[in-house]
Amino acid sequence: MGELTNLRDELDGDGIVIRSASAIKPEEAEFLLPGRIPLAAVTLLVGRVGLGKSTLALDIAARVSRGQFGRDPAEVIIASAEDSPAHTIVPRLSAAGADQDRIKIVTMKHDGFEGGLRLPDDIADLEGAVSQVGAELVIIDPIVAHLAVGIDSHKDHSVRTALGPVAHLAANTGTAVVGIGHLNKGDGGHPLDRVGGSIGFTAAARSVLLFATDPETDEDDPGRLLAHLKSNLSPLAVALRFRIERRIIEHTGTEIETSGVAWVGEALGIEAAGLLRHVDPAERPQRDLAAETILAELEAGEKAWTAIKAVLSSEGTSEKTGQRSRDELKQSGLITRSKAGLHGGWTWRLAEDGHELRQYESEAKNELGQANFEDRHDIGVDEFDGQVDPLDEATVNVLADFATAVEVHGST
Repeated sequence: MGELTNLRDELDGDGIVIRSASAIKPEEAEFLLPGRIPLAAVTLLVGRVGLGKSTLALDIAARVSRGQFGRDPAEVIIASAEDSPAHTIVPRLSAAGADQDRIKIVTMKHDGFEGGLRLPDDIADLEGAVSQVGAELVIIDPIVAHLAVGIDSHKDHSVRTALGPVAHLAANTGTAVVGIGHLNKGDGGHPLDRVGGSIGFTAAARSVLLFATDPETDEDDPGRLLAHLKSNLSPLAVALRFRIERRIIEHTGTEIETSGVAWVGEALGIEAAGLLRHVDPAERPQRDLAAETILAELEAGEKAWTAIKAVLSSEGTSEKTGQRSRDELKQSGLITRSKAGLHGGWTWRLAEDGHELRQYESEAKNELGQANFEDRHDIGVDEFDGQVDPLDEATVNVLADFATAVEVHGST
């Protein structure tokens, strides 16, 4: 097979390229943000809407422009589909102390109209810009808003069609590409499944970083954590702590309010998967919240679906989500329906078993408190003795009754 080495390199045109592994020199991965954002590769920065992912990305851009992270000052390219350069991006860069001559904000003109990049359609222009300015960092915020028409963000093949060329751009130019993404409202499964859109996003990325609230800080003014969800080029890095701060900048005698990031330090013992289990109420699946509302409404007695639907609608739950929650509760045996005579409408009520189970659950929660109840929810009947000490005997009995009800009637 030796004669096939670099065969295509000696020919013109397209076709398969064959190289012997012995002809490829092993190289150690280089990082822009040590251990977290690799050069020549794609990184995803994901988190819940409104936490400050874009603010953190711009702070990193400012530090790259000043030559921090142990590297020389370098150029940065920013493609933003949501934030105004004048109102948001430049004030945040100013607050972060960026060398703004090194920060390039890019758009594209299509048919005479200026707008955002369309990937993969504009990849050649983007790669040309990266090479022209010598950028070490490209930020695409958010990455899903820069997909070309026809790219389905929920289909794996479609996403790979768009991001494959982005990965090649990073490899060809040696730049670090950081795409900003959001979390979905899923629950359970692999932590990477919480990244919004197709698995193609996390597959294309060599590193995935999670930006989340810090559960060890004040709920009224929570800190932030940057934790490592995935890394193909290094061990998972230690989580970092931040604060999002209100900052004031001055421009031509006018004070402008903006936001900035304060780097606090490392957060030892924090894992990204654990942060995803500490879900904010705003992140809980809407269907779970709808199910809680349906059960609460039926605690008072049977009701017509139209009445329950009105309550769900007032809470912002769509009709489709409400119906799915109702059907799941019916399938689990917790609720049932009946018809009031030949011409009457359908009404819903708690099933007998479901009603009894809810009573046991309510008693257990009242005795223990919500947090302790959830901690002990999975303890089996035979494990209660000695496991809940120093709780009194009455509490042990309440928990045992609830566990027995779960075994008889099914899990909540």
